[in-house]
Amino acid sequence: MIETSTIEVPLPEGMEADSHDLEVLRATFATIVTLVRECGNESNEDLQKMTDDGWQVGWRLTWTAKAKKGKISETASGSTKELTLARLRQFTRLHDVDGCP
Repeated sequence: MIETSTIEVPLPEGMEADSHDLEVLRATFATIVTLVRECGNESNEDLQKMTDDGWQVGWRLTWTAKAKKGKISETASGSTKELTLARLRQFTRLHDVDGCP
């Protein structure tokens, strides 16, 4: 059996996490672990080739949101959920002129 480690992350005061919040948190932390393993201390062939060619490479996690209405879709990304949804709302509003789609 593979030994696992667990970390505890305190939630902000007053935050009550529902099942959707917990799933987002689990996915986020799983992604962080993957980033650490693939691009951290261990060798990564693509990363090595880029740095050998003189590139400085960085990575970060971002939020991505997509809205779809019929055949129209819009996608936005940002550093926070709120910023991403605000951008997505701006993009979706571009499809409305004087309240008409």
